[in-house]
Parts: sequence; C-alpha cells; structure tokens
Amino acid sequence: MIDCPICSTAIRGSDFVETHVSDFRNLEYRLYRCAQCDLEFWNPLKIIPEFYEENTALYGEYHKGMTPLPDWV
Repeated sequence: MIDCPICSTAIRGSDFVETHVSDFRNLEYRLYRCAQCDLEFWNPLKIIPEFYEENTALYGEYHKGMTPLPDWV
C-alpha cells in the first residue's frame, strides 16, 4: 500500500495509472491518482542528488531559457 502524500488515503501499489523508466540509472516510476483528493503523484518520491550534480550546467541553461531539456531528462 502507498499513502497519498496529501490526504493519506491508502492506495494499492498495483493501482497505478502509468509507468516511466528513467534513462538515468534505469529507475522505474509509477504515476498514481488518489481517488479521495484527485492528486496525481509519482512514486517513488525520490530525488537523486547525483542526477542534478552531474547536470548542473544543463539545468542552469534551461532555467535561463537558453536551451531545452533533452528527451532523456
């Protein structure tokens, strides 16, 4: 079971809407929708520091409007 991060409603782990496998370290994320509050959220809610550390320049340029993010992000 997974709890909604907003209203804490229990959601079965098998009740995901969509999956995405990140090219960075081949991590799988699942999109869930809470039936109680309609929040959509990805699980795991995880930030991988190495991803951002390795791509600092890329994100800096993106946020300055200088370059689009590549598809693998």
